[in-house]
Amino acid sequence: MATQVLVIDSVHLDEDKQIARNRSVPWTIYVKSRDITEDEVSKFKVLEKKGIEDKIAIIGNNKDSYATTIVNLLNRTTKDDIIRLLSVLTNDLLIELDGFQESLLALNKIDSSLPYAAFSKYLNSPDQVVSLLSSYNLTLLFVLQDKTQLADNLKDTTPFINELYQYLFEKLLSNDDINLQFIGAQLLKELLSVKIYRDLFWNGPNKWLKDLLNLFENTTPDLQLKYYALLSVWLLTFNKDIVNELPNQHPEIVPLLLNIAKESVKEKLVRVAVSSLLNLVSVDNNEAIVKVVLLHKGLITVKKLNERKWTDEELKVDLENLLTVVNETVITLTTFDEYENELKTGKLTWSPAHKAEQFWIDNSAVFKEQNWKHLKTLLSLLEGSSDLEPSQKYLNQAIVCHDVAELLKHLPESLDVLNKLGAKAKIMALLNSPDANVKYEALNATQTFVSLVFNH
Repeated sequence: MATQVLVIDSVHLDEDKQIARNRSVPWTIYVKSRDITEDEVSKFKVLEKKGIEDKIAIIGNNKDSYATTIVNLLNRTTKDDIIRLLSVLTNDLLIELDGFQESLLALNKIDSSLPYAAFSKYLNSPDQVVSLLSSYNLTLLFVLQDKTQLADNLKDTTPFINELYQYLFEKLLSNDDINLQFIGAQLLKELLSVKIYRDLFWNGPNKWLKDLLNLFENTTPDLQLKYYALLSVWLLTFNKDIVNELPNQHPEIVPLLLNIAKESVKEKLVRVAVSSLLNLVSVDNNEAIVKVVLLHKGLITVKKLNERKWTDEELKVDLENLLTVVNETVITLTTFDEYENELKTGKLTWSPAHKAEQFWIDNSAVFKEQNWKHLKTLLSLLEGSSDLEPSQKYLNQAIVCHDVAELLKHLPESLDVLNKLGAKAKIMALLNSPDANVKYEALNATQTFVSLVFNH
């Protein structure tokens, strides 16, 4: 077998390949109709009824000749049985015969579209076996190139790689057939193992990543399918440019990874999810992604994961490092400067400062400065400007109610100031808010007001 070659785990595809190998082709008829030459036929007739080892022995000393013949035939024939035979044979040779991919890739020197065009034209073949093998063969050709070939051929290969990505998502990963999803997930993670192809993926349609993440939405997915899909997500986190953009473009990826780490019964799934999270939070200027982690109670989850017993040593180390990075970042995020900057934007988020008990212990007194300037700014966000989206307005109101309750708990003297500013009446009015979170936080703040008045 060729070294380090992807062999797809699919009984479904293996059975189809074996059927194709056993099917005879009427070569004589095709020679008479001039669909194929006598010389070409001789190359394939000698392989009939031979096992893979015998085929390798015959082709091994004639790799270039067979590569040229296969590509020429795929480019011109319209015979379904020939196309299927050549698709299976190419797949067997790419997997089993060392150096065969080099013979195919050498054709690029003759024509920049080769050998890729000979396979990409069949991605939309009505013959599912042919389309699957075309995607498989293209993937092998792309990932088996050395670094020099990658750089030299990138301009030529990019359209074909994008076409392959489109096929994987539209025909396989979005298909209801789990067998096809299974094949697509394996091919995708193989492509994403190459940095340049990760960049091409990220620069493609936004829908691709959404479709990948949708594989996790099934309540009872195949665990191995989930693992392959998770490996693709993990591979994406090795590109710094991608990681820096992920929090804004796909914030749902963080709760997804946290949930997998928390709920998975398979340690290998936990390991990949935790490693992905560690990659996400380990970039420079990681405050944005850590905020998302904390918003989804990530610190609590990571602490609990650290307390569990694991057999995987790498997982143990990654969990310790993840907890360290998040804890160190939380310290910087819970300063009053961070809180003040958030107030200035007029758009609050559930950043660490709001939820951290230590923040209110350390900083409640600061609200008294400059004639309660920061408290007045906070209360002004209860109404908000007219240009705010409704979702942001509700978020502001919920957080203001929460912060007022925290301030009352840690700085009781703020009660008189809040009453003079009409805060209690404004907050009580929000008990009728159409937003559930606003109602909850307004009720909590109102109860805190009542409790303080009763004990005042």
